[in-house]
Amino acid sequence: MKKKYVFMILALVLVISISACARNTGVKPGESIKIAVTDNGWDSQKLHNEIARIVVENGYEGYKLETSSGSSTMNWQAMIKGDIDLDIESWTDNVVSYPDDVAKGDIVDVGVLVPDSAQV
Repeated sequence: MKKKYVFMILALVLVISISACARNTGVKPGESIKIAVTDNGWDSQKLHNEIARIVVENGYEGYKLETSSGSSTMNWQAMIKGDIDLDIESWTDNVVSYPDDVAKGDIVDVGVLVPDSAQV
C-alpha cells in the first residue's frame, strides 16, 4: 500500500514538473505578435537585426520581427510615438533629445552594444 502512495506522489510530481516546462507565450495558435525594430540602413544594424530575428522567431512561438527602414531621426521619432518597439543599435551622441527622452521614460536604455566604438 505504501508503494502505491509513493508511486502516485512521484507521478504527480512528474506531471507538475512537465506542465511547468510547457511553452506558453500567450499567443493563440495561428496568431503572431509583431515586434517592430529599426533599420537605419547600417550594415552592422542589419546584422544585429537578423540575429535578433533568428533568436525571437525560433526561440519564442508566435513572435515575428519586422524592420522599419528609414533615417535614424525618423525611426527615433517613431520609437518615441510607440510605432517601433526596439532599436538594437543607436548612435546616441547624434540624437540631441536622447538624454531628455531617457529621463522622461520615452526610451529605455538597456546597455551599450559596442563599448569601444567612437559612435557610442
